[in-house]
Amino acid sequence: MARRLGGSAVPVVIEFTAPKGTTSIDRGSWDGWGVDSRTLTYVTIPTTVESIGEFAFYKSSALVKVSIPNSVKSIGNNAFSECIALEEAAIPTSVESIGFNAFFGCRSLEKVAIPTSVESIGDHTFCQCRSLEKVAIPTSVKSIGQGAFLGCSALLKVTIPASVKLIGPKAFMSCQALVEVAALGSVESIGWEVFYGCRSLVKVTIPASVKCVGYSAFRDCRTLVGVTVPGSVESIGNNAFRNCRALVGVTIPTSVESIGAEAFYGCFALVKVTIPTSVKAIGQGAFFGCSALVEVAIPLNSVESIRPEAFENCHTDLVLTLGEVADIDAPNRFPEINGVVRCATLVHKLPGAAGCCVVRCFWPASTVELPKQFPYDAPTHAATEPGLPTLVDGTGIVQPLQLQTLAGDEYLVHGCWGKGPVAHPDFKSLAAEQHPEALGNVGSWDVLLHNTDVATHTLDLAAVGDMLVRGEVDLGEPVLVIWTELEDTETTDERSDESAAAAGSKRARGDASETTQLEEDGRSPKRQLPEPAP
Repeated sequence: MARRLGGSAVPVVIEFTAPKGTTSIDRGSWDGWGVDSRTLTYVTIPTTVESIGEFAFYKSSALVKVSIPNSVKSIGNNAFSECIALEEAAIPTSVESIGFNAFFGCRSLEKVAIPTSVESIGDHTFCQCRSLEKVAIPTSVKSIGQGAFLGCSALLKVTIPASVKLIGPKAFMSCQALVEVAALGSVESIGWEVFYGCRSLVKVTIPASVKCVGYSAFRDCRTLVGVTVPGSVESIGNNAFRNCRALVGVTIPTSVESIGAEAFYGCFALVKVTIPTSVKAIGQGAFFGCSALVEVAIPLNSVESIRPEAFENCHTDLVLTLGEVADIDAPNRFPEINGVVRCATLVHKLPGAAGCCVVRCFWPASTVELPKQFPYDAPTHAATEPGLPTLVDGTGIVQPLQLQTLAGDEYLVHGCWGKGPVAHPDFKSLAAEQHPEALGNVGSWDVLLHNTDVATHTLDLAAVGDMLVRGEVDLGEPVLVIWTELEDTETTDERSDESAAAAGSKRARGDASETTQLEEDGRSPKRQLPEPAP
């Protein structure tokens, strides 16, 4: 029965009640009832109806409210699609399924209650419901279809219960007012473009069930500040966080094996990234245009592929920290990153060394491959001849400690730094082991740092190593001076002063004498240092 508003060219049905005995309403029902569904304003569906079929109220542009009885079990595809005036839809607990596009384009719809009887939300069910501010997804729902809430530009917050195992592509795409996703169910994958264009999204919690962050999953989420990727994630897809301009930090767990192309493209605020040893591949342009990015840690020994432009157009001070390498030409494995300054911990196994010399080395930005350096052997690049310079290609220092006694005797002590880099805990034992005859009695001598007057029984090798790397120690002078313990009763300070003065005087006399003799022979002055004992 219909109650009409007269006097208009196109009669408007103010209220309509479907005939008694009706069990379903579909697109063809209106012709049989002699009603133009486009004129409907209020509709009452009788309790005999069990299904609202496909396109039942399609483009009923005047429809403001519909009362769905508790007898209805299903709402078909496009049932209320493009009902642009519909403000409210109360879905009863009897409804078990909602078809795709069911409320597509209901741009006046402000609220909707999804009952606990519903197990799935179909593709594009609430797509383009631009006035929808809030939606409660019940714990009965197991899947959310493709584009289910796409373009719901007024939606502020959504909580996805743990019952949800699947979220389809573009499910919340372009929800521009969405600030927070309180939970993401127990999904294994965040699909294609799920939150693409959610420009107000500040916070999202990725559950531990997720194994893949899909293509453009959070692309253009311009206010997203931080993301913690759980240890379950194995891959970060192409464009996953592209243009997340406020993203300051991201934690990549050791479960991730690949970072897709342009995954963090244009993340202007990203300052630092640590890539774990599990990552085997870094895609093309993965961090392209991250203009604030100054430090990226890449374990060079575990990465198998770095695609072109992965770190192009980043901060001019960007340094790629490559971890521990065995030879100085290691970065040549990936010419794609030659245009960026690279830094690595170079480990040297030197002959006769009690351990390793670990040195922090820098490779300058260059578009050409660095040649292998000679005369240093690969892969250790240990010197092949005695007396070779300790400066390797100008990019790093391989520096054993030089010791000098009051008598002018000089010794080299290798292996003062272990892996990590961590200073060797017992420098004097190293010296005694490598030069047992001269320095074997560790209790008979102390050390005096070059250009200081402080004698000490211990040595902060880590501090000395930092001085070497920073170039604060003159390579032409002994790093340490050995001060031999005297048998008189002078104070330590007085003996230290005398030792330093004596060492300087001895060195000056020795240098002058040696220089004179070498000039007479036509040779350049050069001090010969004994190697450690085998």
